[in-house]
Amino acid sequence: MNFYKIIVLFAVFGVNQVFAQKKVFSFSATMNTIGVLEDANGQPDSMLNWTFGYFNTEIDKQHDVPGPLVEVNLGDTVVIEFYNPSPEGHTIHLHGLDVDQRNDGVPSTSFFVLTGDTASYEFIATKAGTFMYHCHVTTPLHFQMGMYGALIVKNGNSTYNNYGKFNNEHLLFLSEFDRRYHAMDITGIDLRDMRLDYILVNGKTHGQIYRDSNEVLSLKPGDTCLLRVVNATYSINRLTIPNEINCKIIGSDGRKIPADIVTNTIDVYPGERYGLLLTTANVIDSAAIEICYLNMRTQKGTKTEYIPINEYAFVAPPEKKNIEDNDTVKTDITSRIGIKPLLVYPNPTMRFIIIEDFEQETKFSILDLNGKCWLKGELGKSKRLDLGALPDGIYILSTSHQNTLILKE
Repeated sequence: MNFYKIIVLFAVFGVNQVFAQKKVFSFSATMNTIGVLEDANGQPDSMLNWTFGYFNTEIDKQHDVPGPLVEVNLGDTVVIEFYNPSPEGHTIHLHGLDVDQRNDGVPSTSFFVLTGDTASYEFIATKAGTFMYHCHVTTPLHFQMGMYGALIVKNGNSTYNNYGKFNNEHLLFLSEFDRRYHAMDITGIDLRDMRLDYILVNGKTHGQIYRDSNEVLSLKPGDTCLLRVVNATYSINRLTIPNEINCKIIGSDGRKIPADIVTNTIDVYPGERYGLLLTTANVIDSAAIEICYLNMRTQKGTKTEYIPINEYAFVAPPEKKNIEDNDTVKTDITSRIGIKPLLVYPNPTMRFIIIEDFEQETKFSILDLNGKCWLKGELGKSKRLDLGALPDGIYILSTSHQNTLILKE
């Protein structure tokens, strides 16, 4: 099976003759340990991910995060063939695109692609803009595990229906990893307990970004750069553009907005995509776009990343201490009633829980809401508690250090 095929068709838009094409991409899904990320100290790290990639042995392209860039032209007929050899069911949701219900990739209204199955999604690219695709099965978990990618519909060197001319473009695909959810057979995810161990820009972290010339945003005097921003996180991404750059928001979610917005601070919410036109009259040296990740509930910053402009010898400033620690969301509620929170996940759960940040030889009890004790013991070196014998319901986890937490099973 060829991963990419072109069938030339003929179409007419206005007075110009444009050759629309049929473009076929063949994808597969896999579960593997990929990549070598770089932590804040410059040390390599890798973790388990579920990923999209090309389904073809002739292409020297491993599965990675994000998945392959799908790049087509306005008017093209696009087919994504999907083979799923992985042990999980998956779909490909075409986020923000105008497609019919069958091809939307939401399993409740479309279809699942189960283990060993092959299916295809087809649509006509009727709108130019920046979009994305992702798995829509247990969406928060599969998103966290890396099942996403960018989809761009081009219209020559303009953006939305011949508006917004540019001479170069740059993609910022922003995502995040909570390391805990990449290391176990997890059955659920509580987004209130999301920790940002890594924030990724086009799948890279920290020094990987600054040393890669492909990640440098090129902007010389007289240039107009189209900056495509995709937020594939569960945080608000706040972009701060250097003052010497003129920045106009011209499009949101793959559509032109009614009037351009001139601003150097842009908040991109989860799932949103923005089109920014950048120009400058000055030579930009030793500058960078700052991206601050804000907690959705508290609106406070957690981590910051930088996109170098014009030079990839950029050195990021020392990482600031997070404005809030990982437990802020939980302590906002529990501190008012005198309860010290435990770090317990997954919650809700089905079979087990993992408990972190406890002292050795901590005694515990698990009680139902009527006070009946179902399980008790001592937490030693093992951080895992098996709950498979408990009936479905809501339970209270209590420890000898006066920690209490509500569990849902």
